[in-house]
Amino acid sequence: MFRGYDRVLQRPVAVEVFPAGVGDRGRVRGWPPARVLAGLDHPALLAVYDAGDDAGDDADRGFVVTQLVEGPTLAERLEAGALSVAETVGVALAGALGCVHRVGLAHRAVSPSAVLLDAAGRCHLGDWGLAARHAPAAVTVDPAITADPVVPGGTPVAAVGAAVGCYLSPEQVTGSAVGAPADIYALGLVLRASTTPTPAPVGRRHPGPDRDWNA
Repeated sequence: MFRGYDRVLQRPVAVEVFPAGVGDRGRVRGWPPARVLAGLDHPALLAVYDAGDDAGDDADRGFVVTQLVEGPTLAERLEAGALSVAETVGVALAGALGCVHRVGLAHRAVSPSAVLLDAAGRCHLGDWGLAARHAPAAVTVDPAITADPVVPGGTPVAAVGAAVGCYLSPEQVTGSAVGAPADIYALGLVLRASTTPTPAPVGRRHPGPDRDWNA
């Protein structure tokens, strides 16, 4: 993620550059989910201003230009301790995910590092580089993302980094079909990490209802 400046509209922006293979020229210009995100309106979603391809290092890299949020990530905020009741981000994040799920997108990398906090403490869900189409029942998939294949399965931890890897759902780790439920699972872990003074150790298997996290 980079800070940029729109010289036409004269405003600061954020530029997210995706790894090679995401947003290649065989797809809709730039990155197909960007079209969908640009058409959504939710206070916890970043406004999308532009998308495109940048040919460099012998590989086309997609990028998306979004609203710039001046502030820390939720992960950085949590270094100072758990959130207070007034800082709770659950309702806003759940609303943002519900908004994208209804148009057939799965974020696939929900974690504290993907949540940006502005100066007023409002949260914004970013880090959309792994987002892809899912096709659950009763969801109409926006035609703008039909060029992106349905998420086939596993998300290697190496592809998302350790900060995100511990928030992957079981189906992402095992290579099963991935959709909206994976985001909901990750959101639950984010909320637990946000409100619990002593988060569960990274990589610890969920203990189930009859066991304590720290047993």
